[in-house]
Amino acid sequence: MGYFLNSIKKSTKWIAILICLFFVLFPIYWAISSSFKMRVDIINPEQKFIFSPTLEAYGNIFRRRETWKCFRNSLVICSITMFLTFLLGTPASYVIGRYYFRHKDVLQFWIYSLRFLPASAALLPFLVVWRSLGLFDTYFSICFTYLIFTLPVFIILAIQQFKAIPPEIEEAAKLDGCGPFKVLRKISFPIVLPLLCCIAVLSFTLVWNDFMFAFILTRDLTPLPVYTAAYAWIGMSVPWPEVCAIAFFLTLPPIILLVTFRRFLIQFFSGK
Repeated sequence: MGYFLNSIKKSTKWIAILICLFFVLFPIYWAISSSFKMRVDIINPEQKFIFSPTLEAYGNIFRRRETWKCFRNSLVICSITMFLTFLLGTPASYVIGRYYFRHKDVLQFWIYSLRFLPASAALLPFLVVWRSLGLFDTYFSICFTYLIFTLPVFIILAIQQFKAIPPEIEEAAKLDGCGPFKVLRKISFPIVLPLLCCIAVLSFTLVWNDFMFAFILTRDLTPLPVYTAAYAWIGMSVPWPEVCAIAFFLTLPPIILLVTFRRFLIQFFSGK
């Protein structure tokens, strides 16, 4: 009887997993397969799974100069934001995680509270401020806006990594004459560097996938997500092959980063 119940539990678990995988993976399959179809194949109910693949949609989007311009804008904005997040977040998280000072709890609560704020609530104030300062549609304005949201995430996650370092290691370095900055640079930073890179990659992905801030705060510096959505607004007939092709192209940089740092990401999320 017990063996029968265990078999039912395992079967139910795997059925639930397969159902979840279907709902997660089928839209991805549909988008990728549609990018290799002709427009008539997408609307033809008889050719959903069997069709003659074509690269026409990719040719249409890659021949446009706007595609590469928007891709460059996205890459520059995400790279600058990730670099500044890493540069500012590393010393801040180290100090908060390893030292005690007055009003430390207040500072930590303020950092956490930045994540409580809905992004949409800060959109209009940022728009008014950047327009009044003459910084609308600049790399500085969009990167600074993203930094407000990525920096708290980086600090919150990095604090836990610095806290996990045994205090004896830093104490031994201090006995050898190392100051606080040298301890960070020579001891603590190399230990947590792979995990900090993983957090930076997550920050890159967060900015890369954003649509709302990029749509409102940019005009000439249009990033790729906004450009992708713009394809759906062309005329009365949506060019679905081109939309799916550029959407698939949009997912490649985060996938490459995640695959590159997959070993460290597994280590980071497993807490080992």
